[in-house]
Amino acid sequence: LTVWENMNFAASLYGFPLRRKERLHELLELVELIGHEGKKVRNLSGGMKSRLGLATSIIHRPQLLFLDEPTTGIDPVLRRKFWDYFQQLKRDDRTLFVTTQYVGEAAYCDYVGVMMDGRLLMVETPEGLRRRALGGEVIHLNLANYLT
Repeated sequence: LTVWENMNFAASLYGFPLRRKERLHELLELVELIGHEGKKVRNLSGGMKSRLGLATSIIHRPQLLFLDEPTTGIDPVLRRKFWDYFQQLKRDDRTLFVTTQYVGEAAYCDYVGVMMDGRLLMVETPEGLRRRALGGEVIHLNLANYLT
């Protein structure tokens, strides 16, 4: 299947008939696959396949979404764009479970679970996780007004 056929097939599985073209185009723009609609999926790079996977998983605007390392292999600019979109989903009262290898992405989450060897070791807020990692309170200083 091509990128467009793959997206169209996924949309049909979710019974997404209304304004399907507009929705697919919107998602292809989000994951930066515009211009690649006619390419066969088997010929895409690993990163492009991951982006297509994300797009197909959110076609139907699910209330609950599990994303397994959606930003792995994605450049930093697009990674930030994805997290902006995930934040929008959160504001729209969607629930997301995201696994990541990037510790910095924990700051975007309400709660962070730390796993090792398939076991959940702790669940904490990002701030609580910082405190535990540093062994105390975290103090944020903004010295911009004091620098000459």
